[in-house]
Amino acid sequence: MTMAATPAGALGHIRVLDLSRVLAGPWASQTLGDLGADVVKVERPGTGDDTRAWGPPFVTNAAGQPTGESAYYQCANRNKRSVAIDITQPAGQALVRELAQRSDVLIENFKTGGLAAYGLDADSLLAINPRLVYCSITGFGHTGPYAHRAGYDFLIQGMGGLMSVTGQPDDAPGGGPAMTMPHPQAGPVPMVASPIRLSDTPVSYRAAPPQLGQHTREVLTDDLGLPAEAIQQLFDQGVLA
Repeated sequence: MTMAATPAGALGHIRVLDLSRVLAGPWASQTLGDLGADVVKVERPGTGDDTRAWGPPFVTNAAGQPTGESAYYQCANRNKRSVAIDITQPAGQALVRELAQRSDVLIENFKTGGLAAYGLDADSLLAINPRLVYCSITGFGHTGPYAHRAGYDFLIQGMGGLMSVTGQPDDAPGGGPAMTMPHPQAGPVPMVASPIRLSDTPVSYRAAPPQLGQHTREVLTDDLGLPAEAIQQLFDQGVLA
């Protein structure tokens, strides 16, 4: 999908390579695009981002006919250019590495270790572009017993405690807020962190020798732990000490 370009903004000098899909990562890169960054989104050939088909509602054309592209997809992918690349193939991996060399920020939300199988992990790409700010969003972090698990929104809500304090008054806890919560909360963190990390280096960070980039890690379960008031209640009740 290619949408109208945004006028140059505060981040007009930054190029973002978006390897993420669904919501948390796309929300972050979209916001960077809103601020003027040049965002290039990589999608699977044939199907694209998972959310392209998540409907209804679907976007309609001028004649009022469904286009097959969901409103869900469009709500998190404005102000981006997109390209279809098969990262499971050597040619596709080479193309992503070339794009990474030309980028300032990379955002991905694969499961921990997922991109390492294709040689597109942080260590591999920082080796060819030392000034890259590589932002990873995972459900459970890069270490620990749950590190390699997928982090779906409702799963994080349940484990983080949000579902225990939502639902109808006469029903059992666990109904949930019926909308995504951890993903939109996670998105702003790499959005804010990316320009901050870039600002850690001198204005001449593009000059040789390049300054070292960084690997930032955003974890969904960190964003949505038990609400502060619920934690205080457990302390007050003596459950926690």
